[in-house]
Amino acid sequence: IIDIRDNQIAQLHPDTFKGLAKVTRIFLNSNPITYFDPTTFRDTVNLQRLLLGACELSNLDPAMFSTLRNLVIMDLYSNNLETFPSNAQLTNLTSLVLSFNNFTSIEAHYMDQFVNLDEFHINNNQITTIESNSFYNLAKLRFLSIAWNNLTEIPGNLFIYNQNLQTLLLENNQISTLRGNVFTGLSSLATLYVSDNPLMHIDTNT
Repeated sequence: IIDIRDNQIAQLHPDTFKGLAKVTRIFLNSNPITYFDPTTFRDTVNLQRLLLGACELSNLDPAMFSTLRNLVIMDLYSNNLETFPSNAQLTNLTSLVLSFNNFTSIEAHYMDQFVNLDEFHINNNQITTIESNSFYNLAKLRFLSIAWNNLTEIPGNLFIYNQNLQTLLLENNQISTLRGNVFTGLSSLATLYVSDNPLMHIDTNT
């Protein structure tokens, strides 16, 4: 483990983690880091957990993830991100935290690379739209938080491929209507929060 959280590090040399192939966890959260050289993590091939929350990141080069095939937990809360690389190829990732960033939308098939994702946190952003098929490839997803955004509606059949989803958090948005097919496919759903929305209508077959 390498834990250098809560410091004043603004920049890392590309060779900072050179030769550290056995490291499985790196905690860099709460540092004023704005950028990572694409080669920073090239030698940490066994890295499983990477915490980069509460930094000042606004852009991520997909090349920085090119050797991180064993990464399972990625935490990027409270940065300045508006997007996440769609070609990062983090196929073993099980937990992704993008809360408290600047995302405004989730595009169709945007999440397709995360075939093993179990938890996805994208709450407390500025999301106004989620396109159909945004969660198409997330058959293993069990926890999803889209709370505290600016959503006005949830597309019908959005979760049709998420049969294992157990917890869905939609509170504190701007949702006024729940369509009849909005929760189609959620056969495992056990917890649903839609509180603190201007909800006025729920279709009878919801």
